[in-house]
Parts: sequence; structure tokens; C-alpha cells
Amino acid sequence: MKKYFVVFVLTLISVCSICAEPCINLQFQFAGEGCSPRYNTPVDVKTEDPAFSKYSLQFEYLNVKDSGFTYGARTDLDYVVFEKKLKYGKEVMTAFMDGWGIELAPAFGWTFRTKLTTTVQLFSYPLMFSTRYIKNIHSDSTALQDGTPVITFRHKSWRNCFKTGFGASVQWGPKGWKHGIVGGLNFVIADNYFEKGMHFDPDLELSIGYKMSIGL
Repeated sequence: MKKYFVVFVLTLISVCSICAEPCINLQFQFAGEGCSPRYNTPVDVKTEDPAFSKYSLQFEYLNVKDSGFTYGARTDLDYVVFEKKLKYGKEVMTAFMDGWGIELAPAFGWTFRTKLTTTVQLFSYPLMFSTRYIKNIHSDSTALQDGTPVITFRHKSWRNCFKTGFGASVQWGPKGWKHGIVGGLNFVIADNYFEKGMHFDPDLELSIGYKMSIGL
């Protein structure tokens, strides 16, 4: 499945490069996800501060038509950190995991230019595919007096996810080289993070960061 998706994105880039003026966006974004792991527990557990933190270096190859219509593709290199505190009574358990991943997506949107050398870009990413390898998974060891584990996590080393999303940016600077801020909102459709096979698992991912454009 990943191979076919890569072929699709590369084909899209090739077609776009023929049709319009190209530009390149380099972005660094920090994102927070609401996704949290599933676990089995024989006792009532209170969750504190569940979060996925994602640091993403993004590369977009885009083409801008004279009308402003913009299309192309984006790829991300992600570093993901997850940490959660779980309480039962006076006991506290901390779970931690981190790893690397990549994300691929076609991009469609609009580019607006103003007389003040300001550029605004609005984008939609109709289908985003990410895959991550979680290299470190560890947690505190906690159990009941009879030896029963309080919490058993269900996890996989390779984790795939499908999302859809939107992005917007504002940039300033001379023609051909602009800097600014970028943000995005993604909707998680399905993943296999903690189950066998893909499962519908709706959630949100919010990001903000720095953006540099070459060729705008």
C-alpha cells in the first residue's frame, strides 16, 4: 500500500511540474495530537495530560497558476513523542514512547499575492498517509498486591494512519524568497496504532510553525 501511494505522489509531482510555475515550501511545524493508547486495566484509572507531540520537517513541491490555483505534493519527516500519566488511588504510572515517521499527501489550494509583498496560501490535503516506527516503548511497572498488572498496553512498532487536513500560511519578503508562519488542522480518519488492522479512530491534530518559500 505504501509503495502505491509513493508512486501516486511522484506521478502527481511530474504532472504538476509541466503545467505551471513551480515553487518549493520548506516548513518546520510542531503539532499536538489527541490520540491516546488503549489499555486494559482491572482498576479505575484517571488519565492526566494525554498527548502526542510531533516535530515535523516538511517539503512541498507546488505549482502556482496565474489565477492563483496551486497544487502539488508534500512530504514530512516526523519525530513523535508520547507521554501519559495514569493514576489509580495514590499510585502513578507514566508511559513513554517515541519514534520516527514519514507522511505523504497531495496538496490543492490557492495562493494570494498583495502589493505589500505579502503572500497568503490556503491548502487542503484530501488524503494524508503517515507511517511511524516507534523505537522506544517503556513504562513504570505497577501491579496489584496479588501480582495482577494494573495496566497492559496494546501497541505496535509500525503504525500507519490516514488523515485529511487543511493548512494556511502568511509570508513576507521579496519575490523568490519569502518567510512566514504556517498552521494546520488535520482530522484523523483511521489508524492501526493499537489494534490489528485499520480502525476508524477519529481525532484531531493541530500544528503551527515556520515556513520558507522559494520561487513565490
